[in-house]
Amino acid sequence: MKSDRALQDSPRSTLVTPNWQAAELARATFHWNSGAMVIMLTHNTDGSGAPIIHLPSGLEVSPDLEVQPRDGLLPFFEDVKAKAVPDVRRNPPGPRWEHGIDYSIAEAYRRAHVETLRPTIVVIQESREPVDPRDVTKGLRPARIGQWLTLSIDDAFLVGEHRPDWPGGKANPANRGRNGKGGLLWAREAMSIEYDARYQRFS
Repeated sequence: MKSDRALQDSPRSTLVTPNWQAAELARATFHWNSGAMVIMLTHNTDGSGAPIIHLPSGLEVSPDLEVQPRDGLLPFFEDVKAKAVPDVRRNPPGPRWEHGIDYSIAEAYRRAHVETLRPTIVVIQESREPVDPRDVTKGLRPARIGQWLTLSIDDAFLVGEHRPDWPGGKANPANRGRNGKGGLLWAREAMSIEYDARYQRFS
């Protein structure tokens, strides 16, 4: 069995990536159990596999879920991601663990907020998590069951970094994310942690 450090340094293709559909259903169930109404937008696609939303200004990439909380709280969108591991950024602003999304998708979510008054929350379910969130040298361990990482798109723009060469970098200059705009990356530590009440809460 590989060590945590070996897993951290191994090519991402050798890691088991969680099922994104299972993650979306689990997140929807998390909200249903709190009494919220959830609309799953995943299957409303533009042919590319990405969900779409009809905004007043036209068609745009959509988050995965629309959530209407109970007690009249304001509705919001969620973009649910299942990830094998957080990325490691060794160069400035690193070293750090980080997550991110395509910059053009982040822009679409921000437009959806402006036009619908519904903010978008990025929600991440990891298969493996850092042993120490502040130290990339200590490797990874199996992620705690029922744990979600969350960050609003508005906060992602505040604390994150637009990296035009993401994800390909110098090694793959043809890979510059959706529409060639690179990515919006932020420190994993900037994300809040939520726990599913169906599971034991870990300290």
